[in-house]
This record gives sequence, C-alpha cells and structure tokens, in this order.
Amino acid sequence: MKLNCKEIFDKIEEAVTVRAIRDGLVMAIPVLMIGSLALIFKTLPIVRYQQWLQDFNSGILYDLFSGIYDATFGFLSFYMTLTISVSLTRVKETNKDTVGAPLTALICFLLISGIFIETPEAVIDNFGVNSMFPAIIISVASTHLYFFIKKRMKFKYQLFSDGADIVFSDTVFAIIPSLSVVSTVSILNLIIVQYSGSNSFTFLITKTLNTLFSHMDYSFASALLFVFVSSLLWFFGIHGSNFLEGVNDSLFGSAIQENMTQIMAGLPATEIFSKTFLDVFVLIGGCGSSLCLLAAILLFSKQRSNRQLANLAVFPMLFNINELMIFGLPVAFNPILFLPFILTPIASLVTAYIAVKTGIVPVATVQVEWTTPIFLGGYLATGSIAGSILQLVNLIVGTLIYRPFVKLYDRDKIIASCRNMEALQALFKKSEESNVPIVLTEMRDSAGAMARMLVGELRYTIDKNKFSMYYQPQHDQTGKCIGAEALLRWKHPVFGMIYPPLVIKLAEEAQLLEELEKSIFRMVVRHMDQINQENQKNYGLCVNISAQTIQNQAFISFLREFTKKNSIQKGRLCIEITEKDTLMLDESLYNTLAEIHELGYLLAIDDFSMGATSIKYLQNNQFDLVKLDGNLVRQIDTNIRSKNIVASIIYLADSLGFNVLAEYVEDRKKQVALEKIGCLRYQGLLYSPAIPIEDFINYLKKH
Repeated sequence: MKLNCKEIFDKIEEAVTVRAIRDGLVMAIPVLMIGSLALIFKTLPIVRYQQWLQDFNSGILYDLFSGIYDATFGFLSFYMTLTISVSLTRVKETNKDTVGAPLTALICFLLISGIFIETPEAVIDNFGVNSMFPAIIISVASTHLYFFIKKRMKFKYQLFSDGADIVFSDTVFAIIPSLSVVSTVSILNLIIVQYSGSNSFTFLITKTLNTLFSHMDYSFASALLFVFVSSLLWFFGIHGSNFLEGVNDSLFGSAIQENMTQIMAGLPATEIFSKTFLDVFVLIGGCGSSLCLLAAILLFSKQRSNRQLANLAVFPMLFNINELMIFGLPVAFNPILFLPFILTPIASLVTAYIAVKTGIVPVATVQVEWTTPIFLGGYLATGSIAGSILQLVNLIVGTLIYRPFVKLYDRDKIIASCRNMEALQALFKKSEESNVPIVLTEMRDSAGAMARMLVGELRYTIDKNKFSMYYQPQHDQTGKCIGAEALLRWKHPVFGMIYPPLVIKLAEEAQLLEELEKSIFRMVVRHMDQINQENQKNYGLCVNISAQTIQNQAFISFLREFTKKNSIQKGRLCIEITEKDTLMLDESLYNTLAEIHELGYLLAIDDFSMGATSIKYLQNNQFDLVKLDGNLVRQIDTNIRSKNIVASIIYLADSLGFNVLAEYVEDRKKQVALEKIGCLRYQGLLYSPAIPIEDFINYLKKH
C-alpha cells in the first residue's frame, strides 16, 4: 500500500526512537544556551571589545568565557549521549526510571571516541560537536540493546540487603545487560579500528565524508556540494561545519588571501567562493540559513511554543549560533522542515553567486568572523553597502521559502496536539471512573507531553486572567432564581473548552491550584458586584475552593486581606468544598472554618452523600448548605434507596439547621420528586446550563 507524505511524516513523528532523540536534544537546551552566550561574549566581532577582553586582568574574562564554552560545547556529544539515552529509557522503562541504560550508553560513547587509542587532545575534540552523529547512534543503539537483553534475562529474582533494598536489587539486575552491551560495542569498535585504519568511529565518519570532495576542485559545483552536504549533516544532528572543516579549508580557505594579493597587485579580485562568502551570504544565521527560519516563525507561526522558542533564540542567532533552534524546535530529525532546510541555503548560494558574478555586489576581500551579525558582515566583507543589501535579499527569499513549511508545521502540530488532547482527556476520565489516581504530568508518552504543555499554557492563562467564569442558576420551588454557582471555564485557542476537572487536576499537579483559586475568587467577587448593580438585587453566588487550599493558612490570610479591601455583603458569597476532597478534621480546621464564617462567608459541602466522612462534617455545625451528590439526584425518581437517602439528609437539615440544594435536576419529574420530600432548592439543566456572566445577568432580568 502506498503511503502519502503526510502518513510518512506521521509515522516518523510517532516513532519511539525519533521522539526520544528529539526529547534528548531538547533536554540539552540549557547546555546550548550557556555555551552560546559564552561564545558570543568570547567572539563578539568588535575590535575594541576584543582588545579590552584580551587586556583586562591578563585576559581573565577571555579565559572565563573559553572555559565555559569548552565545558558546554566542548562536551556536547557527551551530554547528548546521556540525555538521549535518558529520554529513551523513560519510554522503555515505564515502571521505574533507571540509570543503567544511560550509564551504559556513556561507557559505549567513551569506547567509540578513541579514548584508549588517540591522543588526549584528539579525544577531547571527539567529545564536542564533532561527534554529534556518533553520539546519537550509540545512545540509541546501546539503549535499545540494553533493554532487549534485560527483557530476555531469565534471572528475575529480587535481591535484598540491609538499607537500600530496591536500589541494590535494580543495580545488580543491570550488571548483565550493561556488560553485554559494553562488550558488544567494544568488539565492534575494535573491528572498525582494526580494518578501517581509523583511530575512532568519529574519525572514520569524517574521513568518509571528506572522500566525497577528494576529487573536487574550486568551482560552483564544489560550493554547491559543500552547502548541500553540510546542511544534510546538520539535519541529522551532525555539526556539518566542523565535520567538513578540512574540506572548507582546502577548497575555500585561501580565496580571501588570493583576492587580497590580486588587489595589492592592482588587479580585480576574482575568487568568489571563500569561507567568508559562505558564512556571510549563504549560511545566514548558521546552516540551513536558520535566520530565515527564525524570521518565518516570528512572522507567520501561530504556535505559541514555536514563537517562544524563536524569541529565546533571537539573540544567539544574530551571531549565527543556531544550535538552540536546530535542537530546540527541533529542526534536526523534523521531516516537515527537511526540504526548506536544504533548499534555502542552495537558493542563497545561487542568488549570491549571480550577484557577485555579474558585478552587482563586489567580491568578498576581507576575512570576517562567522559570528559577525547580518548586514554588518556583508558590509565588512565587501566594503560596500551592496553586500548588506544582498544579505537582506537572501533573508527575504529564504523567509518566503520557509513560510509554507512553517505553516504546514503549525498545522501538523495542531493535528497531533488535538489527537494527544483527546488521549489525555480519555485517560483522565477513565481514571475518574475507576477511581484510580494518576499523575498526568509524569507520564512519558504523548499524553504526558500534552499535559506538560497544557500546564505551561495554564500558567500563562492564570497570570493573564485569560480564563472565564460561567454561572449556573439556582432556583427555589416557586421557580424564582435565588443565585448561581460559579464554574471555571478555560477556552483554549486550539482545543476549545477544556474539561474543567482536568484543568483542576493539572493545576494541582503543577502547584498552581491555590493561585488559580485566588484568581477565581477575585473574578467572582467582581462579577457579583456587576450582577447586583445591573439587577438592583443581592443575589448569592457559590464558588468552589479545594480542600487543600482551604487548609492552607496562606489562603486564609489572602481571604482576610481581600475581605478588608472589598465590601462583600455578609452571607452573599458561599464557599463550596467538594466532599470528594478529604478535609483533615482537627481543631485547626474548625478554627479556620469559624474564621471564614466570621469574615461573612457561607460554607457548603458539595457532592454530599451519607458516607461517614460526610456526616463528620456536620458534627460541628460549620456548614450552611449541603449540595446533594449527583448520583443520588439522578436516581431520585427511579431508585427508592436514593429517595430514602435524600429524605434522611433533608431530615438532618431540618434538625441541624442547614439548607439542602439538589444539583443535576434535569427534568420536571425529578424536581417534583425532590419537592415532595422537602428539597426546595435546585440547580440543573431543567433551568439552565452554566452560562457566561453577560448571559446570566440577562437571565436574572427574565427570572
């Protein structure tokens, strides 16, 4: 069966290994950012700054930036081996997070780096950007092999010792697969070294790639092949510029010097292709002409996550340091961005070649550092503003090439996100139904990734007060509206209304719940003032606050201060606590509830039933309102037991002095059945669903 491009892209996106590589690259972003900043401050192309940097306290700052750069980019492959293996381990090992596979991957990387064969200087070079591709291969291969062997081990017994029993058992269990993987990689590495004449796997790859250019001369074709291969390597996570550094030097390294010699002899410069030419006019922002991608994202992308990354990458990319974009978006291993990543620098090469060949732009005659920002680099290289204009033209052309692919990437992310959102909501609802707790943000699959993304957007939503409050009217037996319950609604720009309990769950996991509930409380008070002003009547509102927030003294302090600053009429705002949330019934809590009463707020128990916990809440007479469990109300006219339980609760209400309200009253039959046994307050679809504040104000005018 033939697959179209979209299906192929989806299969690549969903591949466990590709996801693990991407996540591993993203995990290394802090290293990339620190190294990028150090490199910028170290190589900032300003003559006076460089002189000051070298002269200040005998170059101590230069040494500082060099040390940071060497400790980050100098060991980037080492870090990538660890992060990719950790990422793949989290997918493979669902029950527990082990370090066995990542440690094994690091040992294997050290073996293939030539640590026991090459000189120390060469080995250190192999820890940096030069060994990105071997690092990716060895981390993936060794981790897969580790778990392949581990799952087939027949020795499954748990070993125990005094102290860390589980740690000891897991560690012993990891020895055999680790030893097997290390032995296999060591033997393969020795075979490669023995029969290839190379000192390391990294050197073998470099030598193989350089062979492509061994018979090439100085020409447009060689420049085209260099740009193509360099971009292709970058796409697969290989630092193309460093891998082909020898090719770059042999083919284009002497061009600037030859141009200067020709000028000194009174002749026009003729050597178009130079390292400076490629850096300044072709690889704008780094390989793949990444600055064009950055511009396309900032101008055309609607995805907040993409734009946030682009904003973060702007500063280093102005100095042509693009690792944050390559590995953070990521571009590497991203099938949708493959074509523009290859085509854009080729288009820039053709445009620049024509412009220089026809004399529109002068030949580059000055060596310019590759970290020189755009426009300045074009001017310095050619001594003409035409060089800067050529850079601008290539930037515009490249941005237009990237534009449709950035939009396609947006659409692809939306489709994938919607699919992941459905999976997350289904998983959470299943957890609700089965009453089995689950930590959504700690899951290592696509649903977990969606949960973590939603947490980030929820934090932004809370900070900017982007959520809404809907109000479901409450009526008495005469049909008169007596108030409403305030219900949280979060309308996501992509997914629409998010299932409210899921929002609360994510806020709780991210430790945002108290902050969210404070914001809800403020908004409900504002709306209560608006409602009462519009209708010239004092309606009561109920607002849900979780048990864990109520029991937090910080929230009580907030409530105390907020009440002092706002004129809230006593008895008009009721705080609902869900019965499912267990309260610690102690003297401290009773004092807290008493203080809430003294501040003028009513207290309600939501989802009340006849369980032992529910009854305990009534012993100290702190609650003013009980809202019946929805399951009881739904069966009030069909299940005699439910009817008797509700009747018992109403009897308690009459005896202990609290009111009862029935939720989920969906038809007149249920309302009549409730009224017959003494329940006189109702909330449900019989009257109205939850509606926005404007609609609720209009609703009150009619009822």
